[in-house]
Amino acid sequence: MSTVAKGQGGERNSWARFDHLLASKLTERDRREVVRHLLHRGESSGAAESAAPGCSEYDEVFARAVKSMDAARRQLAEEKRQANAQWAALEGHPQARRLVMIRNDSRFQSWGLFYCLLERYREIAPSLPEEALETAEMALAVAESLDPARYGEERIADFRAQALAALGEARQQTADLDGARQALESARECLESGSGDPLEKADVESLRAKVLHHLGDDGEAERSERRARILYHRIGQSGGRDEPRQREPRRAGARRQQRQAR
Repeated sequence: MSTVAKGQGGERNSWARFDHLLASKLTERDRREVVRHLLHRGESSGAAESAAPGCSEYDEVFARAVKSMDAARRQLAEEKRQANAQWAALEGHPQARRLVMIRNDSRFQSWGLFYCLLERYREIAPSLPEEALETAEMALAVAESLDPARYGEERIADFRAQALAALGEARQQTADLDGARQALESARECLESGSGDPLEKADVESLRAKVLHHLGDDGEAERSERRARILYHRIGQSGGRDEPRQREPRRAGARRQQRQAR
């Protein structure tokens, strides 16, 4: 999922640049800058001395972006390293206290812990539905506590959507169908404010269809199924939901296909 920087500079954009570079893209501002320099070079009638400044500035754009990517990658690695200790600090407490700790202690408000909890949810969802439900609740609490200045509003919307989708699935598995529907409707709303990742949208629609069928709303369930099929087809997927622990490799493969198609 990519994050588009919205008028913020410096460190505030490092996460957005990191995401775009992982998808072989630059920020919108840097792409415009590259194009402007390329056009400048094309209008320079081929003189070697006029091409050099454009080339230098063009390289500078990429050097700046790569530097931001490296800094963000180090930050990600550090947050993931700290996440295990953060989970250990939470694990021994009752669920209600865990949620209070996450919402009130900045130590637990990191992408690394969010990632750790979401991975744990995917691992235990098939066999431990009650623990998976608690883990999804914690992931959502982390996503809702993240600092927009650090991670970006759009990226946080994506995080919230992922956590809400997990929560909806977990509620379905524990027979809370109304709660599942509510979580998935909220996930759809978050995706509209996020990056618009079609795979995330397809997964939410697919889950929503299953819940709606269980609730007896077959007409709306079929519409969700149709939207999911269209989205899966658009990104080269055959459709359907995998087991939680299998989703991340499938998602990575779909993104590679999208990048190759560009």
